[in-house]
Amino acid sequence: CFRRAVEIEPEMARAHAALSYVFLYRAIYEEPEMRRGLLEMATASAMRAVMLDDRDSLCHCVLGRAYSMQGRYEEAIAELEKTLELN
Repeated sequence: CFRRAVEIEPEMARAHAALSYVFLYRAIYEEPEMRRGLLEMATASAMRAVMLDDRDSLCHCVLGRAYSMQGRYEEAIAELEKTLELN
């Protein structure tokens, strides 16, 4: 559904953020060999979401979670602090 939402409304930040969340959860539950690709897709979707609306706390939250799952902790902390600031 979120892929379709992005197709219909490519400038909708929340659709990109939600799609990123789907990729994050799939990275947890899918086969281990799929994790890297799913995390890359999650990060790309989250970065797009932040680019479209950097005042939306959900966009920063999902980007922070994607960074965290990749071991990019300094970037993750910065995004999650921004989430708290906006929320």
